Amino acid sequence: MPVIGMNFKSIEAKINKVVKGRIDVNSTPVIKNIEERELNIIGKVLGIEFEFKTVYNPDVGSIQLTGEILYQTDKAKDI
Repeated sequence: MPVIGMNFKSIEAKINKVVKGRIDVNSTPVIKNIEERELNIIGKVLGIEFEFKTVYNPDVGSIQLTGEILYQTDKAKDI
């Protein structure tokens, strides 16, 4: 079953400083909430709220996205 929609609630990016040399990148996806929803045309879907953070080391900046994905499945109860 497909992803039928995606909505960003916030996008934040920061640049703290410019450095030369090695930069380590650490990305962390987090599912904040999952709930079943009823859409008029499609029927039942899952609303999956997420957060995706990327942090750089040394502290040159960060990126954080939050949003929601609408996912259609026959196994909503199992998920």
